[in-house]
Amino acid sequence: MADLFESYESDLQLALQEAKTKLSQISSADPEQRKASLKAIENATDEALEVLDQMNIEVQNLPSNQRSSFNSKIRQYKNQVEQSKSQLKRLLDDQDRNELFGSRYTDGDEELGKMT
Repeated sequence: MADLFESYESDLQLALQEAKTKLSQISSADPEQRKASLKAIENATDEALEVLDQMNIEVQNLPSNQRSSFNSKIRQYKNQVEQSKSQLKRLLDDQDRNELFGSRYTDGDEELGKMT
């Protein structure tokens, strides 16, 4: 069981690392690269969630006295995946807003300054 869990853990860490790498590179990407990166981030986080599901199934097969340490690791990984998902959602929302409004929409005070 520990070997299988370590294998899942390795797969999960690879998926998380891919998502984090793409997230860090996205600000300097051109529009086409940005779309590809967003899709890669989405795929990596989805894969990480699938691996987490498999890890949960394996932990359920353990004796109850061994579960707590594995459950703790799973919770930590789940938080990391959720952070990546949250960043992805923000990026997708920004992209949607830019596609809808283009440069006409800003959240800054510069618009207020133009109106007065």
